[in-house]
Amino acid sequence: SRTKMRTLLGVPEDAYLVSLVSRATFYKGLDFAIQVIAELIAITRERPVYAIHCGDGPDIGAFRALAAEKRIADRFLFLGRRADVRAILACADVALHPSRGEAMSLAVLEFMCAGLPVVVPDDPSVCSAIKDGISGLIYPAGNVFAAVHALQKLYEDESMRRRLGETARTACLREHSIEETNRAFGTLVVAHL
Repeated sequence: SRTKMRTLLGVPEDAYLVSLVSRATFYKGLDFAIQVIAELIAITRERPVYAIHCGDGPDIGAFRALAAEKRIADRFLFLGRRADVRAILACADVALHPSRGEAMSLAVLEFMCAGLPVVVPDDPSVCSAIKDGISGLIYPAGNVFAAVHALQKLYEDESMRRRLGETARTACLREHSIEETNRAFGTLVVAHL
């Protein structure tokens, strides 16, 4: 359950929880995410803000050090590689994926399938599955203020979070299922015969 998982993670029940899932590398934008979360924590007072990152990688030490430097090490939790990501996503409020590039982001699809509104940069390789204001929010890549503003909007508006999350889940299941992928692939193959 949401409450049990948050207790296990050390996240308060009333916290606004931002989830991230990626390899721990600078290319995935975790340095940017730490800046964004630090700014969001500084401007929000109603509920505490926490972020959790699932994944390992060569730069995780640098990210932990940056979170400590920004004085948010107790609020930006690096969980490492996990087998229970689905359960962790179920206890989150929103997802942030600040990657500097992707092919087709499986993390974004996982967030969508979990019913989370997703906040992503406007890089076409990262935001292709998200419709701005419908299944998530898109900000100009590299713009900390805009990313903070997007997360703040979702922080302040629970009904928007719920609406975008439900739409994201429906879109993911409809457009990115194995069945739909196989159908689209079959159509492509037939078109080129």
